[in-house]
Amino acid sequence: MEKEDCVFRKIDLIDQTIRKKDIKQMLRTMYNSICFSTFPYLVYKETSSKTCIQRYNSGNCIGFVYFMKMYLEANHNVKSVIIPASVPPLFKVEGTPHMCHCALLIPLNAHDFYVVDGALYFLEPMFCSLQKNKTRQIHNCNVHRHEKTTIQYEMKPCFRSQYDIDYNQTLPDDCLRVSTHFEDEPFQDWDYYLIELANPDETIGQAFLLHKNEPFIMYTQMEDDMVKMKYKMYMENDKMCIKSYPEGNQIYSGNTYDSNEIYQKTIEEMKRYFDDYIM
Repeated sequence: MEKEDCVFRKIDLIDQTIRKKDIKQMLRTMYNSICFSTFPYLVYKETSSKTCIQRYNSGNCIGFVYFMKMYLEANHNVKSVIIPASVPPLFKVEGTPHMCHCALLIPLNAHDFYVVDGALYFLEPMFCSLQKNKTRQIHNCNVHRHEKTTIQYEMKPCFRSQYDIDYNQTLPDDCLRVSTHFEDEPFQDWDYYLIELANPDETIGQAFLLHKNEPFIMYTQMEDDMVKMKYKMYMENDKMCIKSYPEGNQIYSGNTYDSNEIYQKTIEEMKRYFDDYIM
């Protein structure tokens, strides 16, 4: 995938109707349908996150955004916009630019909108209002620990316009951001920038895959109103490894043609996310 500079566009906040409960239903559907995976890009050489979702039921944060965009348009005739974001320091991949993540903005009217982040496993949308800005909170899931987490957020001005030179991450002077942090860990903070990112695959997607170039998949399911990771499968030292959660115990390490019972059972459970071959 060729690297490109970020292409930003002003967002038009249009009038449209979507209920909060409809977005929560969309999230439940998504978490029971797709998983976070880089196998489609790194093993099967896909360059479009939209295609990854359609063919492999998995993808990176961009794939999650495309699932939501397609779902909202198909089921509710609602338009939405991809926006760039940073990530909590805990999740930052070394070498990636400041805006290394993306989410979805859903306009409601000229002043109000929702922000939804599937790859951070939001359980509900963030409602934001240009006229009634205040600190609000929502819940997401820590899929590793099988726990719910509280996120606090508030709109703020951007404290600078240039965030990264290599990917031309330069914003208009009047751009706003949704400043976000975990309630229990306020130093784990990140931002959603209120501007459209027109080419996410060629910018943040390219950087993520460049610097995290060993394939992995997080096999998650929605259960008890919570997104839980059951397995993480990843390559390490030319071996396929599998960990089970929430314990985080390694249950397999070997090759992809092994007849090991645990490996075969896990692959059977996850086969909808792969081609006929894994590696």
